[in-house]
Amino acid sequence: MFNVYQKLINKELKQVFKLYRHNKCKYLPKSIKTFKQPNLTYLHVSHNFNLVRGIQTSSHLSGRIYKDSENVYAYNILQTIPIVDKDIFVVKSPNEVITTLDDFNSLLDQNWRIKSSTEIVEGFKSALNYCTQNDINVSDQRFDKLVDGLVDHVQDLTDSELLELLDCLIEYPLCDSYTAHNFHDIWSALDDVCIWKIPNWSTETMFMFADRWYRLNLGKVGNYINELVKRLSRKPERLTKAQLIHTFFYVNICRKQFVDFNYENALQKHINTFNADEMAIAAMGFFKSQSPIKLKFLLQPMIAQIKKECHTIHEITLTAILKVLRYSSHVLLIDQLMDLLDHLVPEIDRLSNLCCVHMALLGTTLQFFHKKSLEKISQKLINHISDPKEMRLKDIERLLVALTMFDFNPDTNVDIYEAISKEIQMEDRRKEFLKYIRCLPSILNLLSMRKIYCYDLMNEVLCSDRIVEIYSKYPKHLSRDVLSLDVCIEAECPDYKGNRLNKTFRQKASKWMVEYTPTWDQYKKLTSADKFYLTVQDTVAKIVHGPENIHTDHILPNFVKSDIIICLNKDGNFIQPSGFEDYILGDVMQAPNPDLRWYAIIPVNWNNVIRNTTEPLGLIKMKCRLLKAVGYEPIMIIWSEFQKLQEKEKIEYIKNKIT
Repeated sequence: MFNVYQKLINKELKQVFKLYRHNKCKYLPKSIKTFKQPNLTYLHVSHNFNLVRGIQTSSHLSGRIYKDSENVYAYNILQTIPIVDKDIFVVKSPNEVITTLDDFNSLLDQNWRIKSSTEIVEGFKSALNYCTQNDINVSDQRFDKLVDGLVDHVQDLTDSELLELLDCLIEYPLCDSYTAHNFHDIWSALDDVCIWKIPNWSTETMFMFADRWYRLNLGKVGNYINELVKRLSRKPERLTKAQLIHTFFYVNICRKQFVDFNYENALQKHINTFNADEMAIAAMGFFKSQSPIKLKFLLQPMIAQIKKECHTIHEITLTAILKVLRYSSHVLLIDQLMDLLDHLVPEIDRLSNLCCVHMALLGTTLQFFHKKSLEKISQKLINHISDPKEMRLKDIERLLVALTMFDFNPDTNVDIYEAISKEIQMEDRRKEFLKYIRCLPSILNLLSMRKIYCYDLMNEVLCSDRIVEIYSKYPKHLSRDVLSLDVCIEAECPDYKGNRLNKTFRQKASKWMVEYTPTWDQYKKLTSADKFYLTVQDTVAKIVHGPENIHTDHILPNFVKSDIIICLNKDGNFIQPSGFEDYILGDVMQAPNPDLRWYAIIPVNWNNVIRNTTEPLGLIKMKCRLLKAVGYEPIMIIWSEFQKLQEKEKIEYIKNKIT
């Protein structure tokens, strides 16, 4: 019964591909698997086949084919961990090798639709030699008839022929993009066939075909590797160590799904036998699929292995592990991470700039400050900031994230912040603004934390057309970096004459970026941060003789939390804050009456101070500076100082801050 069903599927598949190639079919099934399902999923096919022969694709398919250097390095490591027997399939040499133009044209100018799948594969193999010598790829129109024949008979390919064809395509000269004429038709058809055959393949065979899809640079665009990862995720504990490492490599390649928790349990069985390179491949799988490691027991061996191999570890390996350590940071590992940075400081000189940037970022997730590493990294990178090949705009942004978070002033021969400000204004960086379109607003916002403003670039970033192009016309999609720049202009840049956010647009955007002030009786469950805020508010109410003398509001709409506003008159008495009626959320609320004394009390919780200290992060220091600029005296209530006090002591603590 199954064989009859399989033949029906083959027949239906063949007919659909034939109609599609002759422009008689408006839709093409997303994969052969859809024929087994009553509810089919379809992708739209372009009507103008002279312009685009094939499925319309999204922007991520339109770029050139290339390999990431990190993936190339990881793939080379995999070659030392073989899991596939090279003799599973016998690869045959072509019966005929084309060497002349006439023979080449004669070979391709046949009615390949009436040929068998074996003859079609033989045709691709025969033309390979001539194409490699003359740099002809399959997007050449002379391949049209051969590709038509392949699409008609693709479902008849045996496993061996399928492998031979993929090997052959690897050898052909590179096409310009994934969507190139003919090439897209070939790989999308073969991708569907491979997915269809997965249930009948052994694990070794599946990995063998995954290797071909990676070498074709189609691991991320095609669906085969994604289906492979899904299938292996059912029982990953059955995988051998080598198979598990290969699986994580392909998770990194496809980047389409989270790493299942079962993979962590499987990895835990082998992690202590991994060397640093093998750990790096696993780390790439977690990081690139945006899956933090939940078992901290997996992070400890990684830290230990880096310390063990710190003098010889490759920079790509170290970078990959540092990424996942930061992404999966656990508060119980802070001491170990600090010790890790102590071991790595002597190695900074030999490591790449990119690796050093990720070393600087290691403490940003848990806000722990390692001065020695940041100091030495800053000294090294300041010498390369002016070279786009050594320091990309993206890397400059990441370095600034670490430096400004801790409001760090590294002891370098020049001011690193001023050097960055000058560098982003250089003409050589203009191309990178287009490549990393969100980096420039982020860098400008980070520099604003140091009260450094680049008016010309801010004018570009705040251009309404650019905002719509990058973030869309909807206020909820606006970046906080752009909103923050606009607020800083209003507070600190009276001489700025360039573009600004539309007032209504900013007000609507602010609603998506702030958290509403908590109350004890709110419907939503109170967090620890909410309770801390409300405790501070209640304590302040006792000092100012009642809650009516308190006003809570977002004075600066670019900050998430609201502030507690109190007011003193000329006689030194607390009075009810008034004059905020003319403001709405999204406005910068200047102190209403300059003749009165205004205080903005800022509850600073554990996420806004450097770990294990009472030193506020750079963002809070910026908030204090901006509050002063608009007429308020900022008062920071540090969580670690406040919470340990008794009720009377809390009142005295805040009173002393005010006076």
